Amino acid sequence: MRLDTENVDKVLIENDLVVMHKIDRIHFMDKPHFHDGFEIHFTLTNSTTYQIDERKFDADAGTVALFSSEELHRVSIDRSKLYERYFVLFKPSFIEEFTTSFPFLLEIFSKKQKVDCLELTSDQSLKVTNLYEEMIRCDQEREKPFELLHLKLKLTELLILLNKIVYSNEKLHKPISYEHYQTISEIVSFLKEEYMNEMTLDELSERFFISKSTIIRAFKNALGMTPNQYLIYMRIMKSRELLEQGYSVKQVSEKIGYRDESSYIKKFKEIQAESPKQYQLKNLRAKRS
Repeated sequence: MRLDTENVDKVLIENDLVVMHKIDRIHFMDKPHFHDGFEIHFTLTNSTTYQIDERKFDADAGTVALFSSEELHRVSIDRSKLYERYFVLFKPSFIEEFTTSFPFLLEIFSKKQKVDCLELTSDQSLKVTNLYEEMIRCDQEREKPFELLHLKLKLTELLILLNKIVYSNEKLHKPISYEHYQTISEIVSFLKEEYMNEMTLDELSERFFISKSTIIRAFKNALGMTPNQYLIYMRIMKSRELLEQGYSVKQVSEKIGYRDESSYIKKFKEIQAESPKQYQLKNLRAKRS
């Protein structure tokens, strides 16, 4: 389900897992978006550009990109190209019976061990393609005996394969440089650390020795939004973690820097398409089930 807002799209996973193989003749993503789960994106098209927060990557067919639930991302393709890809969106709870015993499986999505893009060999690409095809088949037949378990096993097998590639240090993509990349990267890191504090464009300009107009232009080019819009987004993403930990809406509002609880609720609804309380109750029920 996609709900459009002014600056960012959100793809909210109605089910615990969505897996697809898609081919488009025309593909254009004008806004960054985020998911309320993790995504493993496998492109079969050369000259694919991934934007993940402030980072950009040029990738060819056989590249896997990993998106966490907090990262804004966008995929760009030359409009003259046929765009083919596999992707799976899933909530961590879908394979909780495996990740409880083997938490490292999801560390490639975590902040400390975060991996953005992996370039696969032809043999690895074939294995990944086969795993996606198996997941698609299992998903279509998940009501049959054992197919839901088979689906979970195939997703886990895909995660094991990707972890092995990561820990062998094979073909990890590095971000491409663009105008003001270093400064924007530093500002983004600063906003992620100081999201709970009020800050003005003047303060950012003074701290990072760059004009206000340049900051705004560079942010819009890199992330599709202004620094203030990104700060709001970061606050809402952090608030989801706090809500899942059981803090009250009022406590969360104060912890992420909102003096007015109603303003926080309004912004949360705009980004998440539900109230903080609804989000909290839904996730608490999911944990108990």
